[in-house]
Amino acid sequence: MKSRRRGCSRSQVNLGCIYHDPQYPEHNDGFALRCFHEAAKQGYILGQYNLEVMYFNGRVVTKDHKVAAAWFQKAADQGCADSQRALAAMVG
Repeated sequence: MKSRRRGCSRSQVNLGCIYHDPQYPEHNDGFALRCFHEAAKQGYILGQYNLEVMYFNGRVVTKDHKVAAAWFQKAADQGCADSQRALAAMVG
């Protein structure tokens, strides 16, 4: 948790993934969302990707494809192939 407080994006995403896992005894999607959001704001692709998926699926947040598309675009612009495919599918 110490490195999450210091702003290490990779640690934030890793911690978010742990808390997002429904099999983790202390499962907490709200905490996972905050971790992903912090990493995404720092420009970390995996943070952006996980955040966009949560908005796209409406996990913890209200489903919002417009917000999801904005995060998809940020990650796609950095070369995230999954985000590029998802964005292409959203556009049609």
